[in-house]
Parts: sequence; C-alpha cells; structure tokens
Amino acid sequence: MGGKLDRLPVTSLAGCGSTATTEMQHVARIFWPEAHKDPEKMARLAIASYELGRIENIRIPFDFVVEAEALGCKVKFGGIESIP
Repeated sequence: MGGKLDRLPVTSLAGCGSTATTEMQHVARIFWPEAHKDPEKMARLAIASYELGRIENIRIPFDFVVEAEALGCKVKFGGIESIP
C-alpha cells in the first residue's frame, strides 16, 4: 500500500457505448445486440475493447437494463449503434 504506480489505469465511466464502440465491434466481428445475450460474445468483445482501446476496466454486461430484465421486463435491445 502506498506504492508508486507504474502507469495510470484507464477506464471509461461513460457507459457501454464508450467501452465497446461500433468500430471495436466491426474489428472484433461481434455486434450488439448479440453480444448482450451471448456470454462468449460478450467476453470476446470485452477482451477486444482492452486489446483495441487499452481500456482496463470494461463494464459487463454492456447494457444498463440487467436488473429490469431480471425482474421480467421486456427489453428492446436495439442494434449495433444503440444501447438497450
């Protein structure tokens, strides 16, 4: 504790749109809404976000509706450029 950092950690607090951009989805060939529903695609897109953007803290799941969905709400997952 109290040691020096070798570098500043990088994260995005602006939501899933900035941790898995449309450009990252195209490079990884993994797209929303499939990556919201498939755990393997979700993990691979999160890894791509690190590899392509060096974002060290990726928010998973990418969407902000996991609690509502767990309570039975219907979710409109949208598409590659939209957040559920």
